[in-house]
Amino acid sequence: ILLTIFFLAVIYMIYCCLSRPQNELKIIMYRQGISGPNPMFLLGNLLHMKKITATAAKIKSPVNHNLEPRFFPYFGEWKKKYGKKFVYWLGMEAVL
Repeated sequence: ILLTIFFLAVIYMIYCCLSRPQNELKIIMYRQGISGPNPMFLLGNLLHMKKITATAAKIKSPVNHNLEPRFFPYFGEWKKKYGKKFVYWLGMEAVL
């Protein structure tokens, strides 16, 4: 039982060390008026991006030279929701 408690404590310490920079950066960006979708630990917004892309792939769109809605539909959705400046996460890496 002591080994289990030690193992859980180590995992908690690793989690805190990895999530602290992400949380601090989110707070700094929010104070400057920059928001964005909430990231998941270690995955960032990758699952959200995948879900939006899969949904957009089902919709038939007219062929034109504007490729953003076809290949990056999440950018359009986030621009509408958060404005022109927003932060999203690719894993633990923030992108403005």
